[in-house]
Amino acid sequence: MLAEITGGAVKAILKRRILKKAMLLTELSQNAWAARLKITSGYMSQLMRGSRQPSPRLRRLLLTAINERQKHRDLSELQFEDLFSIKG
Repeated sequence: MLAEITGGAVKAILKRRILKKAMLLTELSQNAWAARLKITSGYMSQLMRGSRQPSPRLRRLLLTAINERQKHRDLSELQFEDLFSIKG
């Protein structure tokens, strides 16, 4: 599974509905998530609209950041397959 997160050969499509739900549950704004991930708010907006897909590095950061926030709120941890679908 780690190869799916970090490997560039796999096309992983962000499940935007799941990301939006995770953002609501963790009570952080889109801009706060962008800052946490060290990306611009514009890039975060593109991810949320589906016009961009996260790089392998950003996929890993995103999954880790969501799970850290969810752990603090006693919410279940997301797996790679929960947040991304695999194409190709």
